[in-house]
Amino acid sequence: MTDRKSPLTAVLGLWKRLGLVARIAIVAGALAVILCLFLWSGSDGRYEPLFSGLDPADASEIVQILDEDKVSYRLGGRGDAILVPAGDVYRLRLLLASQGLPRGGVVGYELMDKTQLGSTDFERRVSYLRALQGELTRTIMQVQGVEQVRVHIVLPEDSLFVSERRGATAAVLLRLRGGAELNKEQVRGIVHLVAHSVDGLEPQDVTVLDVYGRLLSAGIEDGAAGSGLAATSSQLDVQQAFQQKLQSGLQSLLEQVFGPGNVVARATAELNFDQRVIDTSTFEPAAGDQGVVKSVHELEEYFKGEGTAPGGVAGSDSNIPGYQAVTAAGGAGEYQRTETTRDMEVNQSTERVVIAPGTVERLSVAVVVNRTLTAAEEAAIRSTVASAIGFDDSRRDQITVSGVAFDTSLADELKTAMAADAAQRRQSTWMVALGPVLGLAIVFFLAGRARRRPKRAFAPQVQVPQAAGVRRALAASAAATAAGAGDAGVEVQLSPEARSGSLARREVDRLVRQRPEDVVQLLRTWMTEE
Repeated sequence: MTDRKSPLTAVLGLWKRLGLVARIAIVAGALAVILCLFLWSGSDGRYEPLFSGLDPADASEIVQILDEDKVSYRLGGRGDAILVPAGDVYRLRLLLASQGLPRGGVVGYELMDKTQLGSTDFERRVSYLRALQGELTRTIMQVQGVEQVRVHIVLPEDSLFVSERRGATAAVLLRLRGGAELNKEQVRGIVHLVAHSVDGLEPQDVTVLDVYGRLLSAGIEDGAAGSGLAATSSQLDVQQAFQQKLQSGLQSLLEQVFGPGNVVARATAELNFDQRVIDTSTFEPAAGDQGVVKSVHELEEYFKGEGTAPGGVAGSDSNIPGYQAVTAAGGAGEYQRTETTRDMEVNQSTERVVIAPGTVERLSVAVVVNRTLTAAEEAAIRSTVASAIGFDDSRRDQITVSGVAFDTSLADELKTAMAADAAQRRQSTWMVALGPVLGLAIVFFLAGRARRRPKRAFAPQVQVPQAAGVRRALAASAAATAAGAGDAGVEVQLSPEARSGSLARREVDRLVRQRPEDVVQLLRTWMTEE
């Protein structure tokens, strides 16, 4: 029966016959080849996306430019992604950016570069509107989280009558990236961007919504907090934020005394969102009987000369204050008139008070402590909470303090699970950290044993029956051979151990002749064990 070596067995035998230096050289060469192949595949053999999510018009223009430059490319996705060799990605992006690509499927003011002779005012107006919408679309797409944008602007026709003039309106449709959300500040920024880019457009006339139909611009216009449901939602947000701040302050204050997790505080606030304006005018009497002089008007007249002195109808002297008339003989006349007018005023003060919305009308606070409280402790906690929240009896504020033992069974289970998970993570970390060290230690240990081990013929591992007896026989035979080694024809006196080895040698010879397969298998087993 012929025993044929498998390729793996042959390779293992060759590896064991190599020295330590040769093995290290082979491993280093293999690692170098693998590294070179990886670098080659990552630089030249791999395609990377040039652009993805392209509009069909942009993709068509980019493919045409790549064909003209004889650049290899591949189409990915549904035709909206273009892949090029990794080494050409940045060069091609700069080249296409110089030509304004990709445009995102919209056109901007470059549309006005192509003027056509004979175009009407209506056509020029439509071109301008398209360019304006395209520029706004490109600008809004720079906002973080925005993937696609559509902008619609309505510019009314000019009218000769002021009463018939209408303002511009705009609508913005947004498609956000996966998981992205726009806060109110970002939406307000988009609204003002559009409003200040169009002549005659007010922020409250700009509507922003997403592809799911949600109105994002509700309640964020300047000058008003919105109306209807939007106003109610905004008021609820303010009320919840106020309550949360009040609760967190009480929680942190009481946990300093009773410890973390031993106190629960809840607060409910009733806020008044009505805006009121109070004008007050106060009139006070002036000091003294004369009052306050507001203005004084004085008039003085004097006449002296020939002729009849100015007179008047009967009784005029008594009606004109300070009038005196003198008539001289021979026609000479003289008169004098003095008039003084004083306007008096009283003291007046005017006060205008604007009460902003959000005034606190009532507060209700509940505090629960994780143990039984005495009456003195409840009173102390109530007094502390009243000072912290600004308790006002006129508002009918209410504070409730209770002492009840908490159910912490679920928290204890979670702590136990978290501790077990943390211990497992630490164990995994140690295993990951010690794995390479142990591997290197094993490699050096095997390398040291390989240097100290004598070289033997390699044979594959095979299970042999009666292996122990044959192994003892071979060992005794080897001892006899070593003891009886000498020149041919020289008689050697054998010791009892040598004679025993000679008998074992004859037994081995008999086994080799009668059962050669078992002997071969035994030798292979020894090699494997070594």
